[in-house]
Amino acid sequence: MSAVNMARANKLKRSQKPTPSTIRLRRSPGSDQAEEPLQPVDELEKSCVGEFFLMHSTLIEIGKRALADCVALHEQCKPTTSTSSTYFRPTRLIDLESLERPKLIDSKAIIGEDQRYACLSHQWGKPDQDTKQAMTTTCDNLQARVDGIDFWALPERYRESILICKSLGIRYMWIDSLCIIQDCHEDWRTESGMMAQIYENGILTISSNLPVDGQAWKPPLPAKTPYPVIRDNGEEWFTTMLLHGPLASRAWCLQERYLSPRILHIFEKNLWIWECSTRVRGAHKNGLLYRRDVTEHQDRPWRKQLMDTRLDRSTLLDLWYNAVSDYSNRSLTYDTDKLPAISGIAAKLQTILNYKYLAGLWQEDIIHGLLWHNGSNPMRLDVWPWVYDSAFKEEMESLPVLKVPSSYIAPSWSWASFQGPVEFMRLGGSNFTPLATLKSSSIETLGGTSERLGQVGQRSHIVLCGHFCDPIPRLQAAHPSIALVMLDGRIAFTLEELHYFVIGIIDRKMFNTQERCKWLGLILHSSDPGANIYSRVGIFSFSVYMADDMSHLYAGTMAEITIV
Repeated sequence: MSAVNMARANKLKRSQKPTPSTIRLRRSPGSDQAEEPLQPVDELEKSCVGEFFLMHSTLIEIGKRALADCVALHEQCKPTTSTSSTYFRPTRLIDLESLERPKLIDSKAIIGEDQRYACLSHQWGKPDQDTKQAMTTTCDNLQARVDGIDFWALPERYRESILICKSLGIRYMWIDSLCIIQDCHEDWRTESGMMAQIYENGILTISSNLPVDGQAWKPPLPAKTPYPVIRDNGEEWFTTMLLHGPLASRAWCLQERYLSPRILHIFEKNLWIWECSTRVRGAHKNGLLYRRDVTEHQDRPWRKQLMDTRLDRSTLLDLWYNAVSDYSNRSLTYDTDKLPAISGIAAKLQTILNYKYLAGLWQEDIIHGLLWHNGSNPMRLDVWPWVYDSAFKEEMESLPVLKVPSSYIAPSWSWASFQGPVEFMRLGGSNFTPLATLKSSSIETLGGTSERLGQVGQRSHIVLCGHFCDPIPRLQAAHPSIALVMLDGRIAFTLEELHYFVIGIIDRKMFNTQERCKWLGLILHSSDPGANIYSRVGIFSFSVYMADDMSHLYAGTMAEITIV
Protein backbone atom coordinates (compact mmCIF):
# COMPACT_ATOMS: atom_id res chain seq x y z
CA MET A 1 0.00 0.00 0.00
CA SER A 2 1.38 3.43 -0.92
CA ALA A 3 2.31 5.97 1.75
CA VAL A 4 -0.57 8.23 0.69
CA ASN A 5 -3.12 5.44 0.85
CA MET A 6 -1.69 4.22 4.13
CA ALA A 7 -2.21 7.71 5.56
CA ARG A 8 -5.79 7.68 4.32
CA ALA A 9 -6.37 4.26 5.86
CA ASN A 10 -5.03 5.43 9.21
CA LYS A 11 -7.96 7.83 9.44
CA LEU A 12 -10.18 4.81 9.97
CA LYS A 13 -8.25 3.64 13.03
CA ARG A 14 -9.70 3.61 16.45
CA SER A 15 -7.03 4.85 18.78
CA GLN A 16 -5.22 2.36 21.02
CA LYS A 17 -7.46 -0.60 20.15
CA PRO A 18 -5.58 -3.71 19.02
CA THR A 19 -6.63 -5.71 15.99
CA PRO A 20 -7.85 -9.15 17.08
CA SER A 21 -6.91 -12.17 15.03
CA THR A 22 -10.37 -13.69 15.42
CA ILE A 23 -13.65 -12.14 16.55
CA ARG A 24 -16.47 -14.43 17.65
CA LEU A 25 -20.07 -13.59 16.95
CA ARG A 26 -22.85 -13.82 19.54
CA ARG A 27 -25.97 -15.75 18.66
CA SER A 28 -29.10 -13.72 17.99
CA PRO A 29 -31.99 -14.39 20.39
CA GLY A 30 -34.07 -17.23 18.97
CA SER A 31 -31.55 -18.02 16.21
CA ASP A 32 -31.10 -21.61 15.14
CA GLN A 33 -27.65 -20.85 13.75
CA ALA A 34 -24.61 -21.99 15.66
CA GLU A 35 -22.03 -19.50 16.86
CA GLU A 36 -19.22 -19.19 14.35
CA PRO A 37 -15.97 -17.25 14.12
CA LEU A 38 -15.47 -14.41 11.68
CA GLN A 39 -12.34 -15.16 9.69
CA PRO A 40 -9.58 -12.60 10.17
CA VAL A 41 -9.00 -10.27 7.25
CA ASP A 42 -5.92 -10.52 5.10
CA GLU A 43 -2.88 -8.76 6.54
CA LEU A 44 -2.67 -6.50 3.49
CA GLU A 45 -6.12 -5.11 4.20
CA LYS A 46 -6.08 -4.87 8.00
CA SER A 47 -5.30 -1.18 7.71
CA CYS A 48 -8.69 -0.67 6.06
CA VAL A 49 -11.15 -3.52 6.54
CA GLY A 50 -9.79 -4.46 9.95
CA GLU A 51 -10.00 -0.94 11.29
CA PHE A 52 -13.46 -0.46 9.78
CA PHE A 53 -14.56 -3.66 11.49
CA LEU A 54 -13.22 -2.46 14.82
CA MET A 55 -15.08 0.84 14.50
CA HIS A 56 -18.34 -0.94 13.60
CA SER A 57 -17.86 -4.35 15.24
CA THR A 58 -21.26 -4.44 16.94
CA LEU A 59 -23.07 -3.32 13.80
CA ILE A 60 -21.16 -5.84 11.66
CA GLU A 61 -22.04 -8.59 14.10
CA ILE A 62 -25.74 -7.74 13.96
CA GLY A 63 -25.68 -7.38 10.17
CA LYS A 64 -23.77 -10.60 9.61
CA ARG A 65 -26.06 -12.58 11.85
CA ALA A 66 -29.20 -11.02 10.31
CA LEU A 67 -27.93 -11.96 6.83
CA ALA A 68 -27.06 -15.53 7.83
CA ASP A 69 -30.38 -16.09 9.59
CA CYS A 70 -32.37 -14.62 6.70
CA VAL A 71 -30.67 -16.73 4.02
CA ALA A 72 -30.99 -19.92 6.06
CA LEU A 73 -34.34 -19.53 7.79
CA HIS A 74 -36.63 -17.01 6.08
CA GLU A 75 -38.77 -18.68 3.43
CA GLN A 76 -40.51 -15.38 2.65
CA CYS A 77 -37.21 -13.77 1.68
CA LYS A 78 -36.13 -16.32 -0.90
CA PRO A 79 -36.30 -15.50 -4.63
CA THR A 80 -39.89 -15.30 -5.87
CA THR A 81 -39.05 -16.59 -9.34
CA SER A 82 -37.37 -19.68 -10.68
CA THR A 83 -34.34 -17.52 -11.44
CA SER A 84 -32.31 -17.72 -8.25
CA SER A 85 -29.26 -15.67 -7.35
CA THR A 86 -27.12 -18.75 -8.14
CA TYR A 87 -27.77 -18.30 -11.84
CA PHE A 88 -28.67 -14.69 -12.63
CA ARG A 89 -25.92 -12.10 -12.81
CA PRO A 90 -25.93 -8.49 -14.00
CA THR A 91 -23.79 -7.92 -17.06
CA ARG A 92 -20.98 -6.42 -14.97
CA LEU A 93 -19.97 -6.57 -11.33
CA ILE A 94 -17.23 -5.04 -9.21
CA ASP A 95 -14.80 -7.64 -7.89
CA LEU A 96 -13.72 -6.64 -4.38
CA GLU A 97 -11.09 -9.34 -3.96
CA SER A 98 -8.42 -6.64 -3.85
CA LEU A 99 -9.48 -3.54 -1.96
CA GLU A 100 -6.46 -1.69 -3.28
CA ARG A 101 -7.68 -2.12 -6.87
CA PRO A 102 -11.29 -3.32 -7.19
CA LYS A 103 -12.02 -4.33 -10.77
CA LEU A 104 -15.01 -4.11 -13.08
CA ILE A 105 -15.53 -7.59 -14.48
CA ASP A 106 -17.78 -9.40 -16.91
CA SER A 107 -20.00 -11.51 -14.66
CA LYS A 108 -19.74 -14.44 -17.07
CA ALA A 109 -16.13 -14.80 -15.97
CA ILE A 110 -17.13 -15.55 -12.36
CA ILE A 111 -16.40 -19.10 -11.33
CA GLY A 112 -16.72 -20.90 -8.03
CA GLU A 113 -19.54 -21.64 -5.65
CA ASP A 114 -19.87 -18.23 -3.98
CA GLN A 115 -21.17 -15.89 -6.66
CA ARG A 116 -23.25 -13.67 -4.37
CA TYR A 117 -23.34 -9.95 -5.00
CA ALA A 118 -24.65 -6.92 -3.13
CA CYS A 119 -26.30 -3.85 -4.69
CA LEU A 120 -25.94 -0.20 -3.70
CA SER A 121 -28.97 2.09 -3.48
CA HIS A 122 -27.95 5.74 -3.23
CA GLN A 123 -28.46 9.18 -4.67
CA TRP A 124 -26.01 10.68 -7.08
CA GLY A 125 -26.36 14.25 -5.91
CA LYS A 126 -24.66 16.92 -8.02
CA PRO A 127 -21.01 15.84 -8.13
CA ASP A 128 -18.32 18.11 -9.50
CA GLN A 129 -16.56 17.03 -12.66
CA ASP A 130 -13.71 15.21 -10.91
CA THR A 131 -16.04 13.28 -8.59
CA LYS A 132 -18.38 12.40 -11.45
CA GLN A 133 -15.48 11.08 -13.47
CA ALA A 134 -14.31 8.97 -10.51
CA MET A 135 -17.75 7.48 -9.79
CA THR A 136 -18.89 6.64 -13.34
CA THR A 137 -17.96 4.27 -16.12
CA THR A 138 -17.92 5.68 -19.65
CA CYS A 139 -16.85 4.41 -23.03
CA ASP A 140 -13.53 6.21 -22.58
CA ASN A 141 -12.61 4.77 -19.16
CA LEU A 142 -14.20 1.31 -19.47
CA GLN A 143 -10.85 -0.44 -19.95
CA ALA A 144 -9.38 1.48 -17.02
CA ARG A 145 -12.21 0.22 -14.83
CA VAL A 146 -11.46 -3.33 -15.94
CA ASP A 147 -7.79 -2.83 -15.05
CA GLY A 148 -8.64 -1.48 -11.60
CA ILE A 149 -10.59 1.22 -9.75
CA ASP A 150 -8.94 3.69 -7.39
CA PHE A 151 -10.69 2.95 -4.11
CA TRP A 152 -9.71 6.26 -2.51
CA ALA A 153 -11.03 8.31 -5.44
CA LEU A 154 -14.55 6.97 -4.93
CA PRO A 155 -17.20 8.94 -2.96
CA GLU A 156 -17.42 8.16 0.75
CA ARG A 157 -20.73 6.28 0.44
CA TYR A 158 -19.13 3.97 -2.15
CA ARG A 159 -16.10 3.30 0.03
CA GLU A 160 -18.19 2.59 3.13
CA SER A 161 -20.50 0.24 1.20
CA ILE A 162 -17.50 -1.64 -0.18
CA LEU A 163 -16.06 -2.00 3.33
CA ILE A 164 -19.40 -3.31 4.58
CA CYS A 165 -19.42 -5.92 1.82
CA LYS A 166 -15.88 -6.97 2.68
CA SER A 167 -16.77 -7.20 6.38
CA LEU A 168 -19.83 -9.32 5.60
CA GLY A 169 -17.82 -11.64 3.36
CA ILE A 170 -19.46 -10.56 0.07
CA ARG A 171 -16.96 -10.43 -2.77
CA TYR A 172 -18.98 -8.84 -5.59
CA MET A 173 -20.94 -5.61 -5.78
CA TRP A 174 -23.23 -3.86 -8.26
CA ILE A 175 -23.19 -0.05 -8.33
CA ASP A 176 -25.25 1.56 -11.11
CA SER A 177 -22.83 4.36 -11.99
CA LEU A 178 -19.89 1.97 -12.31
CA CYS A 179 -21.56 -1.12 -13.77
CA ILE A 180 -23.56 0.67 -16.48
CA ILE A 181 -21.74 2.56 -19.23
CA GLN A 182 -23.24 5.96 -18.62
CA ASP A 183 -22.67 7.54 -22.03
CA CYS A 184 -23.82 4.50 -24.04
CA HIS A 185 -27.60 4.74 -24.57
CA GLU A 186 -27.87 1.16 -25.77
CA ASP A 187 -26.09 -0.20 -22.70
CA TRP A 188 -28.08 2.04 -20.34
CA ARG A 189 -31.43 0.92 -21.79
CA THR A 190 -30.42 -2.74 -21.70
CA GLU A 191 -29.23 -2.63 -18.12
CA SER A 192 -32.08 -0.45 -16.81
CA GLY A 193 -34.48 -2.99 -18.32
CA MET A 194 -33.00 -5.64 -15.98
CA MET A 195 -33.43 -3.64 -12.74
CA ALA A 196 -36.05 -6.03 -11.36
CA GLN A 197 -33.72 -9.01 -11.76
CA ILE A 198 -30.65 -7.14 -10.55
CA TYR A 199 -32.12 -6.05 -7.23
CA GLU A 200 -34.27 -9.12 -6.66
CA ASN A 201 -31.38 -11.52 -7.10
CA GLY A 202 -28.77 -9.62 -5.10
CA ILE A 203 -27.99 -11.22 -1.74
CA LEU A 204 -28.30 -7.78 -0.13
CA THR A 205 -28.92 -4.14 -0.99
CA ILE A 206 -26.97 -1.54 0.95
CA SER A 207 -29.10 1.60 1.11
CA SER A 208 -26.74 4.50 1.76
CA ASN A 209 -28.45 7.47 3.42
CA LEU A 210 -25.17 9.30 3.99
CA PRO A 211 -25.50 13.02 3.18
CA VAL A 212 -24.76 14.21 -0.33
CA ASP A 213 -24.06 17.80 -1.37
CA GLY A 214 -24.15 19.11 2.18
CA GLN A 215 -27.60 17.81 3.11
CA ALA A 216 -28.61 18.79 6.63
CA TRP A 217 -30.94 15.85 7.43
CA LYS A 218 -29.82 14.10 10.59
CA PRO A 219 -31.38 10.81 11.69
CA PRO A 220 -33.00 10.92 15.11
CA LEU A 221 -32.05 8.59 17.94
CA PRO A 222 -34.88 6.82 19.74
CA ALA A 223 -36.14 8.58 22.84
CA LYS A 224 -34.82 5.97 25.23
CA THR A 225 -31.16 5.80 26.14
CA PRO A 226 -28.77 4.13 26.60
CA TYR A 227 -29.98 2.19 23.59
CA PRO A 228 -32.32 -0.50 24.92
CA VAL A 229 -34.27 -2.75 22.64
CA ILE A 230 -37.44 -0.83 21.81
CA ARG A 231 -40.48 -3.06 21.59
CA ASP A 232 -43.67 -1.03 21.72
CA ASN A 233 -42.66 2.56 21.07
CA GLY A 234 -40.15 2.18 18.26
CA GLU A 235 -42.48 2.13 15.27
CA GLU A 236 -42.57 5.91 14.95
CA TRP A 237 -38.79 6.08 15.01
CA PHE A 238 -38.48 3.29 12.45
CA THR A 239 -41.01 4.96 10.15
CA THR A 240 -39.26 8.32 10.45
CA MET A 241 -35.94 6.78 9.50
CA LEU A 242 -37.21 5.07 6.36
CA LEU A 243 -39.87 7.51 5.15
CA HIS A 244 -38.04 10.77 5.81
CA GLY A 245 -34.44 9.88 5.09
CA PRO A 246 -32.55 11.24 2.07
CA LEU A 247 -33.46 8.32 -0.22
CA ALA A 248 -37.19 8.60 0.52
CA SER A 249 -37.41 11.53 -1.91
CA ARG A 250 -35.58 9.84 -4.80
CA ALA A 251 -37.63 8.14 -7.52
CA TRP A 252 -35.09 5.48 -8.50
CA CYS A 253 -34.76 4.34 -4.89
CA LEU A 254 -38.42 3.29 -4.64
CA GLN A 255 -38.07 0.19 -6.82
CA GLU A 256 -34.68 -0.55 -5.33
CA ARG A 257 -36.33 -0.89 -1.92
CA TYR A 258 -39.45 -2.65 -3.22
CA LEU A 259 -37.54 -5.31 -5.15
CA SER A 260 -34.65 -6.10 -2.81
CA PRO A 261 -35.11 -9.22 -0.65
CA ARG A 262 -32.87 -7.76 2.08
CA ILE A 263 -31.82 -4.18 2.77
CA LEU A 264 -29.22 -2.75 5.11
CA HIS A 265 -30.04 0.94 5.57
CA ILE A 266 -27.00 3.01 6.53
CA PHE A 267 -27.40 6.35 8.32
CA GLU A 268 -25.13 8.80 10.09
CA LYS A 269 -24.44 8.52 13.82
CA ASN A 270 -23.58 4.83 13.28
CA LEU A 271 -27.24 3.91 12.83
CA TRP A 272 -28.10 0.87 10.72
CA ILE A 273 -31.48 -0.69 9.99
CA TRP A 274 -31.91 -4.24 8.71
CA GLU A 275 -35.09 -4.85 6.73
CA CYS A 276 -36.29 -8.03 5.07
CA SER A 277 -39.69 -9.56 4.40
CA THR A 278 -39.59 -11.36 7.74
CA ARG A 279 -37.73 -9.20 10.24
CA VAL A 280 -36.74 -5.62 11.05
CA ARG A 281 -33.79 -4.63 13.22
CA GLY A 282 -32.50 -1.19 14.22
CA ALA A 283 -28.93 -1.06 15.50
CA HIS A 284 -26.43 1.43 16.92
CA LYS A 285 -22.74 0.98 17.68
CA ASN A 286 -23.77 0.31 21.29
CA GLY A 287 -26.18 -2.49 20.41
CA LEU A 288 -29.66 -3.37 19.25
CA LEU A 289 -32.16 -0.49 19.28
CA TYR A 290 -35.35 -1.86 17.82
CA ARG A 291 -36.67 -5.17 16.61
CA ARG A 292 -39.89 -6.70 15.41
CA ASP A 293 -41.03 -9.49 13.16
CA VAL A 294 -43.23 -8.69 10.18
CA THR A 295 -46.70 -10.15 10.75
CA GLU A 296 -50.05 -10.18 9.00
CA HIS A 297 -51.21 -7.38 11.29
CA GLN A 298 -48.45 -4.98 10.32
CA ASP A 299 -47.54 -3.28 7.07
CA ARG A 300 -45.82 -5.89 4.99
CA PRO A 301 -43.07 -5.05 2.49
CA TRP A 302 -44.30 -4.65 -1.09
CA ARG A 303 -42.28 -7.67 -2.19
CA LYS A 304 -43.84 -9.87 0.50
CA GLN A 305 -47.34 -8.82 -0.50
CA LEU A 306 -46.71 -9.98 -4.05
CA MET A 307 -45.87 -13.44 -2.70
CA ASP A 308 -49.29 -13.75 -1.10
CA THR A 309 -51.13 -16.15 -3.41
CA ARG A 310 -54.43 -15.12 -1.83
CA LEU A 311 -54.33 -11.68 -3.45
CA ASP A 312 -56.63 -11.21 -6.42
CA ARG A 313 -55.82 -9.07 -9.42
CA SER A 314 -57.81 -6.12 -8.10
CA THR A 315 -55.65 -6.03 -4.97
CA LEU A 316 -52.46 -6.38 -7.00
CA LEU A 317 -53.52 -3.46 -9.18
CA ASP A 318 -54.15 -1.40 -6.05
CA LEU A 319 -50.55 -2.15 -5.03
CA TRP A 320 -49.45 -0.74 -8.38
CA TYR A 321 -51.54 2.42 -8.14
CA ASN A 322 -50.32 3.03 -4.59
CA ALA A 323 -46.73 2.55 -5.73
CA VAL A 324 -47.24 5.03 -8.59
CA SER A 325 -48.68 7.62 -6.19
CA ASP A 326 -45.66 7.25 -3.92
CA TYR A 327 -43.29 7.32 -6.88
CA SER A 328 -44.85 10.47 -8.37
CA ASN A 329 -44.02 12.39 -5.19
CA ARG A 330 -40.31 11.67 -5.64
CA SER A 331 -37.75 13.54 -7.69
CA LEU A 332 -35.70 12.62 -10.72
CA THR A 333 -32.55 14.25 -12.04
CA TYR A 334 -33.61 13.52 -15.62
CA ASP A 335 -37.27 13.75 -16.70
CA THR A 336 -36.69 11.06 -19.32
CA ASP A 337 -36.15 8.52 -16.52
CA LYS A 338 -39.84 8.74 -15.51
CA LEU A 339 -40.82 5.36 -16.95
CA PRO A 340 -37.44 3.55 -16.74
CA ALA A 341 -37.11 4.31 -13.01
CA ILE A 342 -40.26 2.31 -12.21
CA SER A 343 -39.83 -0.32 -14.92
CA GLY A 344 -38.48 -2.88 -12.43
CA ILE A 345 -41.68 -2.78 -10.39
CA ALA A 346 -43.72 -2.96 -13.61
CA ALA A 347 -41.72 -5.96 -14.80
CA LYS A 348 -42.22 -7.79 -11.52
CA LEU A 349 -45.96 -7.15 -11.48
CA GLN A 350 -46.32 -8.04 -15.14
CA THR A 351 -45.02 -11.57 -14.51
CA ILE A 352 -47.83 -12.05 -11.97
CA LEU A 353 -50.71 -10.27 -13.73
CA ASN A 354 -49.78 -11.34 -17.25
CA TYR A 355 -51.19 -7.99 -18.41
CA LYS A 356 -50.02 -5.80 -21.28
CA TYR A 357 -48.16 -2.68 -20.10
CA LEU A 358 -48.96 0.64 -21.80
CA ALA A 359 -46.62 3.46 -20.76
CA GLY A 360 -47.44 3.21 -17.06
CA LEU A 361 -50.96 1.75 -17.39
CA TRP A 362 -52.27 -1.80 -17.84
CA GLN A 363 -54.30 -2.55 -20.94
CA GLU A 364 -56.67 -4.92 -19.11
CA ASP A 365 -57.42 -2.18 -16.52
CA ILE A 366 -57.10 0.78 -18.87
CA ILE A 367 -60.36 2.51 -17.89
CA HIS A 368 -59.40 2.64 -14.21
CA GLY A 369 -55.84 3.59 -15.12
CA LEU A 370 -57.04 6.60 -17.13
CA LEU A 371 -58.76 8.04 -14.04
CA TRP A 372 -55.65 9.58 -12.50
CA HIS A 373 -55.55 13.18 -11.44
CA ASN A 374 -53.20 15.77 -10.04
CA GLY A 375 -52.55 14.97 -6.40
CA SER A 376 -52.57 18.64 -5.39
CA ASN A 377 -55.83 19.77 -3.77
CA PRO A 378 -55.93 23.20 -5.52
CA MET A 379 -56.63 21.39 -8.78
CA ARG A 380 -60.02 20.10 -7.59
CA LEU A 381 -62.81 22.43 -8.74
CA ASP A 382 -66.36 21.85 -7.54
CA VAL A 383 -68.48 23.14 -10.41
CA TRP A 384 -71.95 24.26 -9.34
CA PRO A 385 -74.71 25.55 -11.63
CA TRP A 386 -73.37 29.08 -11.20
CA VAL A 387 -70.21 27.89 -12.92
CA TYR A 388 -69.35 31.25 -14.46
CA ASP A 389 -69.50 33.33 -11.31
CA SER A 390 -66.49 35.43 -10.30
CA ALA A 391 -65.39 33.03 -7.53
CA PHE A 392 -65.00 30.18 -9.98
CA LYS A 393 -63.05 32.33 -12.41
CA GLU A 394 -60.70 33.38 -9.66
CA GLU A 395 -60.19 29.77 -8.62
CA MET A 396 -59.44 28.76 -12.19
CA GLU A 397 -56.91 31.55 -12.55
CA SER A 398 -55.18 30.51 -9.33
CA LEU A 399 -54.26 27.10 -10.73
CA PRO A 400 -50.58 26.56 -11.56
CA VAL A 401 -49.72 26.56 -15.23
CA LEU A 402 -49.56 22.99 -16.54
CA LYS A 403 -45.89 21.95 -16.46
CA VAL A 404 -44.46 20.79 -19.74
CA PRO A 405 -41.26 18.71 -19.54
CA SER A 406 -38.31 19.78 -21.67
CA SER A 407 -38.35 16.40 -23.46
CA TYR A 408 -41.18 14.08 -24.46
CA ILE A 409 -41.89 11.66 -21.61
CA ALA A 410 -45.21 9.90 -22.24
CA PRO A 411 -48.57 10.36 -23.99
CA SER A 412 -51.00 12.75 -22.29
CA TRP A 413 -53.29 9.90 -21.14
CA SER A 414 -50.51 8.40 -19.00
CA TRP A 415 -49.78 9.62 -15.47
CA ALA A 416 -46.11 9.65 -16.48
CA SER A 417 -46.76 12.71 -18.66
CA PHE A 418 -47.61 14.78 -15.60
CA GLN A 419 -44.87 16.58 -13.68
CA GLY A 420 -45.98 16.23 -10.07
CA PRO A 421 -47.84 13.98 -7.63
CA VAL A 422 -50.73 11.93 -8.99
CA GLU A 423 -53.55 9.96 -7.40
CA PHE A 424 -56.05 7.53 -8.85
CA MET A 425 -59.80 7.67 -8.44
CA ARG A 426 -60.73 4.81 -6.13
CA LEU A 427 -63.37 2.49 -7.57
CA GLY A 428 -63.01 -0.37 -5.09
CA GLY A 429 -66.30 -1.52 -3.57
CA SER A 430 -68.40 0.47 -6.04
CA ASN A 431 -70.57 -0.85 -8.82
CA PHE A 432 -68.46 0.50 -11.67
CA THR A 433 -69.47 -0.11 -15.28
CA PRO A 434 -67.11 0.89 -18.12
CA LEU A 435 -68.87 2.87 -20.85
CA ALA A 436 -65.90 3.05 -23.18
CA THR A 437 -63.73 0.36 -24.73
CA LEU A 438 -60.14 0.27 -25.85
CA LYS A 439 -60.19 -0.22 -29.59
CA SER A 440 -56.42 -0.36 -30.08
CA SER A 441 -53.13 0.85 -28.68
CA SER A 442 -49.73 1.60 -30.08
CA ILE A 443 -46.63 2.17 -27.97
CA GLU A 444 -43.49 3.36 -29.68
CA THR A 445 -40.64 1.82 -27.72
CA LEU A 446 -37.17 3.31 -27.70
CA GLY A 447 -34.03 1.22 -27.60
CA GLY A 448 -35.65 -1.87 -29.08
CA THR A 449 -37.22 -3.13 -25.83
CA SER A 450 -40.22 -5.28 -26.68
CA GLU A 451 -41.61 -5.24 -23.13
CA ARG A 452 -42.73 -1.59 -23.42
CA LEU A 453 -41.45 -0.90 -19.92
CA GLY A 454 -38.96 1.87 -20.61
CA GLN A 455 -38.91 5.10 -22.58
CA VAL A 456 -41.60 5.60 -25.19
CA GLY A 457 -41.82 7.78 -28.29
CA GLN A 458 -44.20 10.45 -29.50
CA ARG A 459 -46.13 8.11 -31.78
CA SER A 460 -47.61 6.32 -28.76
CA HIS A 461 -51.41 6.54 -28.63
CA ILE A 462 -54.64 4.76 -27.74
CA VAL A 463 -57.95 4.58 -29.59
CA LEU A 464 -61.13 4.61 -27.47
CA CYS A 465 -64.69 3.94 -28.52
CA GLY A 466 -67.44 5.67 -26.52
CA HIS A 467 -69.62 8.75 -26.14
CA PHE A 468 -68.96 12.42 -25.67
CA CYS A 469 -71.28 14.29 -23.35
CA ASP A 470 -72.21 17.95 -23.56
CA PRO A 471 -69.80 20.46 -21.97
CA ILE A 472 -70.16 20.70 -18.21
CA PRO A 473 -71.67 24.23 -18.26
CA ARG A 474 -74.37 23.11 -20.72
CA LEU A 475 -75.12 20.02 -18.64
CA GLN A 476 -75.44 22.21 -15.57
CA ALA A 477 -78.01 24.39 -17.30
CA ALA A 478 -80.09 21.45 -18.56
CA HIS A 479 -79.72 19.25 -15.49
CA PRO A 480 -78.73 21.13 -12.29
CA SER A 481 -76.35 18.98 -10.28
CA ILE A 482 -72.83 18.91 -8.95
CA ALA A 483 -69.82 18.25 -11.14
CA LEU A 484 -66.22 17.75 -10.10
CA VAL A 485 -63.58 18.94 -12.52
CA MET A 486 -59.97 17.95 -11.89
CA LEU A 487 -57.67 19.71 -14.30
CA ASP A 488 -54.01 18.81 -14.70
CA GLY A 489 -53.14 22.50 -14.55
CA ARG A 490 -54.19 25.95 -15.74
CA ILE A 491 -55.38 25.82 -19.31
CA ALA A 492 -55.88 28.44 -22.00
CA PHE A 493 -59.45 27.33 -22.71
CA THR A 494 -62.82 27.72 -21.06
CA LEU A 495 -64.75 24.68 -19.85
CA GLU A 496 -67.21 25.28 -22.70
CA GLU A 497 -64.46 24.84 -25.29
CA LEU A 498 -63.23 21.48 -23.99
CA HIS A 499 -64.55 18.01 -24.81
CA TYR A 500 -65.95 15.56 -22.26
CA PHE A 501 -65.59 11.85 -23.04
CA VAL A 502 -67.49 9.44 -20.77
CA ILE A 503 -65.53 6.29 -19.87
CA GLY A 504 -67.51 4.83 -16.96
CA ILE A 505 -70.38 5.10 -14.52
CA ILE A 506 -70.74 4.38 -10.80
CA ASP A 507 -74.30 3.53 -9.79
CA ARG A 508 -76.35 2.26 -6.84
CA LYS A 509 -75.21 5.10 -4.61
CA MET A 510 -77.77 6.48 -2.19
CA PHE A 511 -78.09 10.22 -1.78
CA ASN A 512 -81.02 11.67 0.12
CA THR A 513 -82.87 8.33 -0.18
CA GLN A 514 -82.71 8.48 -3.99
CA GLU A 515 -80.43 6.40 -6.15
CA ARG A 516 -77.89 8.41 -8.07
CA CYS A 517 -75.19 7.56 -10.55
CA LYS A 518 -71.93 9.31 -11.26
CA TRP A 519 -70.50 9.68 -14.69
CA LEU A 520 -66.71 9.59 -14.94
CA GLY A 521 -64.72 10.72 -17.93
CA LEU A 522 -61.79 12.46 -19.54
CA ILE A 523 -61.52 16.16 -20.29
CA LEU A 524 -59.92 16.52 -23.69
CA HIS A 525 -58.60 19.23 -25.95
CA SER A 526 -58.69 18.69 -29.68
CA SER A 527 -55.24 18.88 -31.22
CA ASP A 528 -56.63 17.92 -34.64
CA PRO A 529 -60.47 18.24 -34.79
CA GLY A 530 -60.72 16.91 -38.32
CA ALA A 531 -58.91 13.67 -37.44
CA ASN A 532 -60.54 13.09 -34.04
CA ILE A 533 -57.17 13.38 -32.29
CA TYR A 534 -57.16 14.69 -28.72
CA SER A 535 -54.91 15.37 -25.75
CA ARG A 536 -56.01 14.84 -22.17
CA VAL A 537 -56.13 17.84 -19.80
CA GLY A 538 -58.03 16.36 -16.82
CA ILE A 539 -60.92 14.21 -15.61
CA PHE A 540 -64.48 14.95 -14.48
CA SER A 541 -67.41 13.39 -12.64
CA PHE A 542 -71.08 14.36 -12.96
CA SER A 543 -73.85 13.12 -10.65
CA VAL A 544 -77.43 12.54 -11.80
CA TYR A 545 -80.46 10.66 -10.46
CA MET A 546 -80.86 7.22 -12.00
CA ALA A 547 -84.60 7.73 -12.38
CA ASP A 548 -83.96 10.52 -14.88
CA ASP A 549 -83.68 9.99 -18.59
CA MET A 550 -79.98 10.47 -19.31
CA SER A 551 -80.06 9.86 -23.04
CA HIS A 552 -80.19 13.59 -23.73
CA LEU A 553 -76.86 14.00 -21.98
CA TYR A 554 -74.97 12.24 -24.74
CA ALA A 555 -73.58 14.55 -27.38
CA GLY A 556 -74.00 12.69 -30.63
CA THR A 557 -73.52 9.04 -31.58
CA MET A 558 -70.79 6.61 -30.63
CA ALA A 559 -67.37 8.06 -31.40
CA GLU A 560 -63.97 6.55 -32.01
CA ILE A 561 -61.20 8.88 -30.90
CA THR A 562 -57.41 8.84 -30.75
CA ILE A 563 -55.67 10.23 -27.67
CA VAL A 564 -51.99 11.08 -27.93
